[in-house]
Amino acid sequence: MKKILLIIAILGAAAAAVAAFRRDDVKAEILYFLAEDSDAEVRRQVAANPLAPAQANLLLATDQD
Repeated sequence: MKKILLIIAILGAAAAAVAAFRRDDVKAEILYFLAEDSDAEVRRQVAANPLAPAQANLLLATDQD
């Protein structure tokens, strides 16, 4: 998780999302955080991730993008 947070700090959430989506052990908290990202593609990737928590899915259900 520290590695993903470092990527967020340096490169931004979109780059961290790419790193997170490639992992099969990404924490639900990270996906929830990314579900509120300003980048529509990041939110789409969260929505497509089977590890996304229900709370993230609820947020994304009303997403216009």
